[in-house]
Amino acid sequence: MNHDHEDHQVQHFQAPMRDEDALLWMVLLHNYAIQFRPGTIDEDWAKVPALTQRHAATVLAALWPDRDENRASYEYWYFKYGSKTPYEVIESVPKDMMPRLLELRDKLSKDPRVAAIIEED
Repeated sequence: MNHDHEDHQVQHFQAPMRDEDALLWMVLLHNYAIQFRPGTIDEDWAKVPALTQRHAATVLAALWPDRDENRASYEYWYFKYGSKTPYEVIESVPKDMMPRLLELRDKLSKDPRVAAIIEED
């Protein structure tokens, strides 16, 4: 499997990152598809669909900068997501978390390789 989409995400995951923000990145990856501009990444990944919880946890763990922490394990994030932010649809995200989630979405949308971020059901 080509991981160009994971390589793209790395610049958006900067250490130190609070767990709350990391979980919101997972919410974003789980609920939104990312459409890339033509020619910016491998054509097989021109549109990355919303990820499963497990895949979002795997992406986050793979990109976690400190490889010596538990946070570099997908199991850590998969458990945290299920216990802290188990939002299957954006409408389930609490109102107090939405401003930060939208801020992260907007940050990602400003990447010149991103054409669109599309909410999925």
